[in-house]
Amino acid sequence: MNIPLIGNVHPNPGPDSRLPNYSAISCNCNGLRSSAVELSDFLVRHKVKVTCLQETKLTPNVQTPKFPDYAVLRKERPAGGGGGVVTLVHHSLAITALVSPLN
Repeated sequence: MNIPLIGNVHPNPGPDSRLPNYSAISCNCNGLRSSAVELSDFLVRHKVKVTCLQETKLTPNVQTPKFPDYAVLRKERPAGGGGGVVTLVHHSLAITALVSPLN
């Protein structure tokens, strides 16, 4: 297959060796409590550094599942069921949690 390059287009040079080598994933977990152990094993096995989870379905009175070696940033819906997000960041990465003015 030939793809014409028009204008100021350069081929992708590949990964930059100066950048850190890490992986990130995002998924709809459809309830975090039932899949936390399996997810934790997956993160360790695949050396995932950042994970963004949607539809965690955690409520304010439910304790966050444990993810050893990860900082856990969590936000759930204030009322009603469903929803919720969790971001897991491996302790090898520096993070700063910011509060959104939209809360």
